Amino acid sequence: LAGKAERVAQLLARGADPGEADHLGRFACALAVSRGKRAVVTAFRKARAAEPQRWDWDAAKVPEALTAELEEKHEAKRKAKADAVKARIAAKQEKRRAAQEKERRERQKAEASGQGGAGATLGAAAAIGAAALVARKMASGRAAAAASDRELRAAAAERRLRAMGIGGGGGGNIAPACDACGKPIVG
Repeated sequence: LAGKAERVAQLLARGADPGEADHLGRFACALAVSRGKRAVVTAFRKARAAEPQRWDWDAAKVPEALTAELEEKHEAKRKAKADAVKARIAAKQEKRRAAQEKERRERQKAEASGQGGAGATLGAAAAIGAAALVARKMASGRAAAAASDRELRAAAAERRLRAMGIGGGGGGNIAPACDACGKPIVG
């Protein structure tokens, strides 16, 4: 009996006993539950609702009867859960859009300020870098989860230093760089 749901429903309607066990002592509904056959279990529950007195449904290990009212309640709960998921997704998208918009405004602000000195460039670069990190972290999902916060902060610090014209690529000693060639000025 633990096959397809339509066949189970037909057999139960024709009088098949749900309390009959197989050669290992397993009941059909319990077997369907253990194998994750939700549609088959639903067929048993509907049959229990249609004919509650016909069989010993508890002995057959059939869960509570599935009435029309209970089905409506379950459907409303499922719909509410789906709506909540949609709302969470929409909120994340709105948050991402707001972060991108903030980054765009900060970039425009930094470009408009032009050559406001190293301090202004550093402040704008820091603001843009932080907004970019937030947007990138939210947008990339798995990639951002793989990178630690420390790595993200280090990358942001390197971008700020490059924006100031300090430091090269790899690390080591950070020294002021030549404006003409970009090489570190030592000594």
